[in-house]
Amino acid sequence: MNKNIILLLFFFFINCLFVTAFNSVSASELVENSWTTKTPMSQARSGLGVVAVDGQIYAIGGFGVNGYTGINERYDTKIDAWITLKPMSTPRGYFAIVTHQSKIYCIGGIDKNGASESNEVYDTVANKWSTKKSIPYNGGPYISANVVNEKIFVISGSTLFMYDPNSDSWSEKAHVPDANYGPYEGDNIAVTVYNKILAFFNYFKNPSSPLKQKVMIYDTETDVWREKNVPPYTFPPSGGDAVATTGNYALQRVYILQYTSNYVYDPVSDTWSTAKNLPTERRGFGAAVINDVLYIIGGYIPHHFTSHSDYTEPLAIVEQYVPIGYSPVPLNPEPSDSLVTSKPEPSTSLLTYFRVAILAIIIIGAIVTTLFFYSKKKMDLRKELGVYGGITMNHGVRIQHTL
Repeated sequence: MNKNIILLLFFFFINCLFVTAFNSVSASELVENSWTTKTPMSQARSGLGVVAVDGQIYAIGGFGVNGYTGINERYDTKIDAWITLKPMSTPRGYFAIVTHQSKIYCIGGIDKNGASESNEVYDTVANKWSTKKSIPYNGGPYISANVVNEKIFVISGSTLFMYDPNSDSWSEKAHVPDANYGPYEGDNIAVTVYNKILAFFNYFKNPSSPLKQKVMIYDTETDVWREKNVPPYTFPPSGGDAVATTGNYALQRVYILQYTSNYVYDPVSDTWSTAKNLPTERRGFGAAVINDVLYIIGGYIPHHFTSHSDYTEPLAIVEQYVPIGYSPVPLNPEPSDSLVTSKPEPSTSLLTYFRVAILAIIIIGAIVTTLFFYSKKKMDLRKELGVYGGITMNHGVRIQHTL
């Protein structure tokens, strides 16, 4: 092979390498405060449970076109693909969902018979379901769950329960205080913030009273609730979700997502702002966070909000939101004691550069090795022909050799 051809191949490979590198990095870059549509679920549903476990997102149960379902799907954000896993034992929707030690707890909700007291646990490693002790109070769909210090706290209406996974036991804690407006009858969504539970309530004293809003924070150590600032906006009555970013790749914030609204709460300054609205107006969806990027999954298209006929139009849609202040490079070298305790994975951009570097080393090494053996073979051939300086003698005639 001609030496010039080898050099041309060398530069061709290098050029392809860098084109691939820059295209890969460019495609993986995330723009803050922006939305992107991703691969949908295999089945459309609303009222599903969505949670992140070990860098994967699970979408469980919900209300589909044929009623309540127990389907269990897992979403890989790196390859934008879904796989189906073992379904939930009791098909239902609008339950509380939380993860603890690589297990997913699905508590309460609604099944085909009405309000459910079920407490089922999915082992993500073994792909198995088991049944645990039922929640002691049947609170229906207005229910949320959070983990603090190895315990699961479940808010149902104005009632707060604590579940101990180790002893499989329940205990009742301090009710959400409501001295002025009576018991809560509306929606609640909650997140864990600095080992406390931050809860957002919409409630009524009775069906004819106006909608009220409250933001409360619960201290699990003192069993005390405190009020925080309510937003200067009116939340829709129900149908949303709340998630928190960690401060590792984006600013530490709580995002309240309802219909198309995207409200942002700063738990440190106790202040509110807004972010870019959801592209698709919907209710009854679930949300999860991977590396401080939000994923909004499922739900249904809202119409008149007057009957359960709304639930006959579930969605399989998945939309990704990159939060305000996002950076592909970690903002903090170590995870802080913040809104989420799971350790983030390396950013996609950094992983891409790493893979490109390894690929470059392999290609360059292969080319250098090829050139080395080619040069050695050429030298051996010269010696074999008795060529010195490219000239030899044959019966006194000078002969020029070209290799």
